[in-house]
This record gives sequence, C-alpha cells and structure tokens, in this order.
Amino acid sequence: MVYYIKKIADMVRYDCLFGVTMRNPELHWDHRSRMRRRFAESGLDAFDEHEALEMLLYAPIPRRDTNEISHELLLACGGSIADVLAAEHDELLSVHGVGENTASYLRLLGDAFRRVTAELLGKMCFRSEETIGTYATALLGCAPGGSAEVLYTDGDGYRIAGDTLYRGETHRTGGLTEKLLTRAESLGASAIILMHNHRHEPLSASDEDKAITESLRSAAARRGIEVFHVIVSDDGYIFI
Repeated sequence: MVYYIKKIADMVRYDCLFGVTMRNPELHWDHRSRMRRRFAESGLDAFDEHEALEMLLYAPIPRRDTNEISHELLLACGGSIADVLAAEHDELLSVHGVGENTASYLRLLGDAFRRVTAELLGKMCFRSEETIGTYATALLGCAPGGSAEVLYTDGDGYRIAGDTLYRGETHRTGGLTEKLLTRAESLGASAIILMHNHRHEPLSASDEDKAITESLRSAAARRGIEVFHVIVSDDGYIFI
C-alpha cells in the first residue's frame, strides 16, 4: 500500500511541476499501447493526419493525452503535419498544451526532414525546371515562411553543395549577390539555384524578388554562371 501511495504522489508531483494532467492514467497508457501496436501492424498510412501527429507528440509530451493537442495544432497551423512542422516557434507556442520543449521538438523534426530530403533528392540532375521545382517544393514546402536555400551545381547539372540562406520572415538580402557568386566561384560551380518560399501566400514574385534575380543573373552572366530562381508556395512553384 505504501508503494502505491508513493507512486501516486510521484505522479501528482510530476503533474504539478510540468503542468500536465492524467484524468485516467490506465486508459491513457492503454490507448498509447493500442496506437503503437496499430502502427507496428499497419504503418503510418493507416492513420488519419491528427492521429499521426498525436503519436509524434508522445515523445515530448509523455504524460498527457495528445489527441486534442494534435487537433488544435492542425487547426492553428494549416491543416497538415507539413504545416505544423513548418510553423514558427511562436506559432506553435500559441497552441494550448504546447510548451517550449514540444515546440523545439516539432521544429527539430521539420529540420531533420528537410536535411534528409536534401540528401536524398540532391542526387538528381538539375538541368530541367521540373526537377528543380520538385526539389524546391520538397525542401521548402514544410519550411517556415520566408525561408531560402541555394544549390550549386556543376556543368552536368549535379549538386556540388547546398546552403541555407535564412529561416523565417526576418532576414537580410543585402550583399546577397556577391555572397552567392563568391561561394559559387570557390566551388567551381556552373549554376546557382536560388529557392525561397511564400508560405500561405499567393504564388507570385514580389518586386524585391525580381530585383534580386535581375542583379544576380546579370552579375553571374559576366562570370559564365547560370542562375535559376524558384519560388515555392502552397499552390506549387514558379520561376523568375
């Protein structure tokens, strides 16, 4: 009896410290066990969007029902797991039940996904707009709005290197042309592929986008370097 009283006290103390509640611990843990067995038997394709996100939240939220939190995250961020993984830190924190650890965990998942995508798709030959557009969409489709990446390719269109230019809406584009050209020349690159996203915005190029492209393309042409600039949004991609 003393053992069980101590276990209950420990649970209450944990909940008080971390602000979580478990109205029915046995039901809660049994539900998680059933979800894990279901995943082991059928894979993620057998889950609805909110159920898949619910399971992802098991790691950062070990002692709370994550079903409701998953619904609220999807509602707040755009409706898909990709939208949640692309959300800004403050956007995630605005959802009830999401703390600093959970927000950081979700952003880590998003960055890990983008790194794996860049590694796998980076082996393609980037000589067509279709290939470039596919790569840019996969890489930036679930990145925070206003994010930008650059890819440097050789004369045959294969990836030499790739860099993240910025993440999120706050960034500076001053000196971008010289920065990209210096990097391209140091790599011996034949082409620069500039990519950025307009999350939840119309698929169109701003005046600033056009000015950056014109400046970069003009300076690169004098050095024999080709330039592609692609914009990704929820509606697809376009080239400038």
